[in-house]
Amino acid sequence: MRMMRWAGLLWLSTALTFLFCFPGCSDGPGDNEASSYFDSHPFDFAHNDITTYSLAITWADAKTQAAGLTVDGQVAVFTGAGGTPPYHWSVFSTSLGAIVDSRGNSAAYRRNVAGDNVVILKDSAGHDAYVAVQQPAASHSVIVTNALTVKWQDTTLQAAGLTTNGAFAVFEAAGGTPPYYWDVLTPSLGTIVGGGSSAVYKRTSNGDNVVTLKDSVGIDTASTIVHQPAP
Repeated sequence: MRMMRWAGLLWLSTALTFLFCFPGCSDGPGDNEASSYFDSHPFDFAHNDITTYSLAITWADAKTQAAGLTVDGQVAVFTGAGGTPPYHWSVFSTSLGAIVDSRGNSAAYRRNVAGDNVVILKDSAGHDAYVAVQQPAASHSVIVTNALTVKWQDTTLQAAGLTTNGAFAVFEAAGGTPPYYWDVLTPSLGTIVGGGSSAVYKRTSNGDNVVTLKDSVGIDTASTIVHQPAP
């Protein structure tokens, strides 16, 4: 009888120890592993929604995207969206091509030589986006001895952009082989009138646009971005 009593007390003591000690024990290997993981992988509650910082790069011209940049000196325009402006544009290889102009959320990229390249967009929070640029070998060799350029007559206006519909800017051409041919990427946003070495661009709606310039040879191309913010 006494043995049964001692056995009952021992069983009760063991059960109470299990109930009160086990929930509070934190030295088990599972707890240590979990604690170690969250110490090295803190959850960022400020950025738990990916849509608040995801970046995207789009081509301004779908035809150019499909064909790639096939001639040295050819220019493509890209637009960035998302993330936290302001943006910074760069390229993977500066020998293959370079960012030649950037305004607002747009950038102009110019091919230097054949070889696929990558355009990189970084926002102010340090997030990145990438787009591949196909640059196949040209069917014929071209040497540009007098590079074509397009310049703003008013650099102050270039920095500020055209802020109202009806505002205009004057551009000047240099280099290449005259006569020159002026055009715009998106006619619904603005129009350009001119010939010879100068042209006048007029804004008709908000949204960044691009003024392009070609010479009579048609191989070299120059461009500049016109920043047109909403009123």
